[in-house]
Amino acid sequence: MRGDVIVLRPNRGPETRTYFGRPPYDLVSSAVGGSIEIVPMFDHVQLFDGTSTRAVVFCNSEAYMLDLPDNFWATAAWHYIIRAKGEKRPLAMLKGTVIIITGDDEFMEEL
Repeated sequence: MRGDVIVLRPNRGPETRTYFGRPPYDLVSSAVGGSIEIVPMFDHVQLFDGTSTRAVVFCNSEAYMLDLPDNFWATAAWHYIIRAKGEKRPLAMLKGTVIIITGDDEFMEEL
């Protein structure tokens, strides 16, 4: 079981952490600063090496109420995925820290 957790903080580069074992729910909750929710339609990512892999992406469920800073990196990646699926409607801005989790089948099934 192996997975990567990519932390995208506003105005910073990505941080990647590799885990061998159960996905770290507490890390996700603490990194986004509270309650979490899955970002809709953000079900895969283009990795730094150009490959695409399935993913589960989390953000703070109260990001707008808390007026967290805009996360331009995460929003651009999300919009790219949604547009590739043919979605045309206006899209929201992701705010605050966003967590992308990828991994082998066993790791992803634990989410």
